[in-house]
Amino acid sequence: IASCLVGSEMCIRDSDIQEQLQVLGTQEMLLMEYIESAQNARNLDDVNSLQANLNEIRSEIARLHEAQIDSVQT
Repeated sequence: IASCLVGSEMCIRDSDIQEQLQVLGTQEMLLMEYIESAQNARNLDDVNSLQANLNEIRSEIARLHEAQIDSVQT
């Protein structure tokens, strides 16, 4: 089953979506750990930068979940 991502002309298979979600989930967990370390070290510049990266990862995860749901509905 192929899914076309919203705003993209690229179609990907559900297995590819699952693989990407797994990688992004790992990155999300690592970023959360880095944020906690930066907070403990009171390094606010790093916290802000890491938080922005975490938000981007979470946006991509949400986008892939939507693509996955859309592929099931079609």
